[in-house]
Amino acid sequence: MNIYCDEAGYTGRNLLSIDQPYFVYSALHLNSDEMESIKNIIDSNYPLQGGEIKGKKIVQSTRGQKAVLEIFEKYSKNARIVFHDKKYVLAGKIVEYCIEPFLISNYHFYKTKLNVFIASKLYSAFMEKDNSAEALFNDFENILKGKLMIEDSILGSLEADHDIVDWILKIVNSAKETVKNELNGGTDKVDKWMIELTTTSLLSLLSEWYKSVEELTVFCDNSLVFLNNPVFEGLNNMGLTGKRIAIFNSEIGFKLNGEIMNVDSKENIGIQLADLFSSTIYYCLNILEKTEFTQRILSIVYHNSICKPETSCIIPEDLSNREFQANKEYYLNFMKYIQFRAIQ
Repeated sequence: MNIYCDEAGYTGRNLLSIDQPYFVYSALHLNSDEMESIKNIIDSNYPLQGGEIKGKKIVQSTRGQKAVLEIFEKYSKNARIVFHDKKYVLAGKIVEYCIEPFLISNYHFYKTKLNVFIASKLYSAFMEKDNSAEALFNDFENILKGKLMIEDSILGSLEADHDIVDWILKIVNSAKETVKNELNGGTDKVDKWMIELTTTSLLSLLSEWYKSVEELTVFCDNSLVFLNNPVFEGLNNMGLTGKRIAIFNSEIGFKLNGEIMNVDSKENIGIQLADLFSSTIYYCLNILEKTEFTQRILSIVYHNSICKPETSCIIPEDLSNREFQANKEYYLNFMKYIQFRAIQ
């Protein structure tokens, strides 16, 4: 099975980018006849310049949207897609590196979705422009980039106005060395791939496609993100051995019939079509005023294309939902226990 992969919204480690708040990655399974059919749909609605399919341009025009909608209606089941809210990703990283080190086991932490509750509260505080939350997000991103030390950041402070930020500061200040070691693994620098979204997205997508076939032949757009990247090398090693790992109620892993191939998108229509899918979804997520087109596309994607489990997409959850409200007292007691363990 041939799989073609490409992204939209890539900003590397700059997760707080104002102009590109989302990251989208698509993996398509298409044969030559299907690719030719899609190209004909585009040609009949949106004349291509130079013959190359450029999703970002196509989806911004009325004629292009007509073609895109027809393509999604016919071929959305040939796609598996993940998308992430970058600010929420950063909230999750704060929880992962500042809170998880103080757990005896993270099983109940994840099983009860306390991690999601805390990350969602952080995200809400940031989006509401709480000063301490904004400082925490900005400083933590710079810590992950290796530009700032914990002691010189808000994490070196003893208190904050917002309750969730204040709780995190008290925990971190009780044992800064524990958090530092979690961040850098005992070395003098933070791993630059720690908040890179491409490879983690690719892992989810290939694991999803592997559920239905024996082996995958994978093509990715040639990108510097794959160059000298130990995480990418790990994906190749996992795929060549067919290793699978159980995580809660799902499995990750896949079988490759050869190393993932990095190819020039200008020469590969499959990559161009993966870009079309990613660029379309990015456009629909990012546009402020939802239209009939954006609502229809997202409906199709949610129904046919989202990578399973849905948690492969890192997006904030509504703190007012029934599950969070029902577990709120348990969460607060659990958080008190984490703080108690941290300061001992």
